[in-house]
Amino acid sequence: MAIRSSPVVHKDYPWGVFAVEGGTTHVWPVGDREIWMECKETDVLAAVSGVTGSEELHRPAPGMWARYMLKKPPNNIHIEPLFPDRPVVVRPEMPFYLTKNTERRIYIQVPLWFSVYAESAEKQLLIQEPSVILSNTWFGSMFAGRLCYWVSAAVSSRDISDTAEPHLAVCSLQLSNTSRENLFVDSLSIPVTNAALFMYHDRLFSDTISIQYRGKNEPSRVSFSSRAPKQYSGAVKVQEPRRKEKKNLLIKSFELFTDMQAVNLPGKL
Repeated sequence: MAIRSSPVVHKDYPWGVFAVEGGTTHVWPVGDREIWMECKETDVLAAVSGVTGSEELHRPAPGMWARYMLKKPPNNIHIEPLFPDRPVVVRPEMPFYLTKNTERRIYIQVPLWFSVYAESAEKQLLIQEPSVILSNTWFGSMFAGRLCYWVSAAVSSRDISDTAEPHLAVCSLQLSNTSRENLFVDSLSIPVTNAALFMYHDRLFSDTISIQYRGKNEPSRVSFSSRAPKQYSGAVKVQEPRRKEKKNLLIKSFELFTDMQAVNLPGKL
C-alpha cells in the first residue's frame, strides 16, 4: 500500500550520521534494499524491504517491521558499511589465464552489508543486513570446502573505485602465480571477512589482498596489508575486519568451475 505522508528519503548517499525527529519516517535506499525507520519517543520502528523499481514508495507490510525500545529518545541514526559475513566467490565475466611466474593486480567490486545504529544514551546496533541478497554457494570439493556467497563480476586491471556505486566496495587483489604452470581463473574465493574497509572521498575499498598460487596440490597463501592502497593517502578506516585475528591464511582460492566445486545453493542459509 502506498504511504500517505511523505517520508524523508536519503537517496544521495546512505552512509553516515543522520539526525532524526520523532514522528518522521526516514528511508535510505542501499543497493537493492530500502531501510525504513520511524522514531516515536524512546521507540524505534524499523523495516528492511526490497527496492520495488517504482518511483512511488511503498510502505513495508506490517509483519516486516520490528520495534526497538531504547533508554532515551534517539538523536541520530548511524548507517555504516561492512563486508559480508562469509567469503565471496567471484566468477569473472571473462575468465582469464595468469601465466606462470606472473604477478598482476586486479580490481573487483563486492556488494556490502549495512549496520544501522541508534544513538541515544549509547550507540545501539539495531540491524545488520546485506545491501544485495546474494546466492549461497559451496566452494571447494565435497569433502573440503566452505559456504560462501556467489557474485558474477567484471575483473579490471585498473582502479575502478571512481565508478563504484555507494553500496559496492572495490577489492584490490594482488595475484601471483609462482607455480610451473599457467593458472586458469574462472572462479576465485575472496576471504572478505578478513579484510578491512576504507573510505576515501566517499569511495569504499579494501586493504590490498595478496593471493599467491603455488600449484594444484598446494593451498594459496593469502595475506592482508591492513592499510589503504598507496594511491589513497589520507583514507580513513571505517571498519575493522570481521575476523581480524587472521591476517595470513593458507586456503584454496582458485578452483575450476565444475559441478563438484562451486555449486549454487538455493535460499538463505
